[in-house]
Amino acid sequence: MTKMIAPVLMLVLLVAPYVISRVFRRNHHSQDSAAVGVGLMFLLTGSSHFFRTAEMMEMLPDFLPFRYEAIILTGVLELLLAV
Repeated sequence: MTKMIAPVLMLVLLVAPYVISRVFRRNHHSQDSAAVGVGLMFLLTGSSHFFRTAEMMEMLPDFLPFRYEAIILTGVLELLLAV
């Protein structure tokens, strides 16, 4: 059950801006809603690189060098993409 929380949360972050803009705005642009949704998702996934570093390191094979640094770097890149 808890493994489904992350995908459901990502789906909500992607869809919520679209639903909110459809409800509250008359001039709706899907591209704007999509950009906000993707930005929110990158914010969530990028920040998780810093709060769940050990779990992220378990996803990478042991033979890869600089696993910790790679996770931090990709977290920074995702946060930059969120902006």
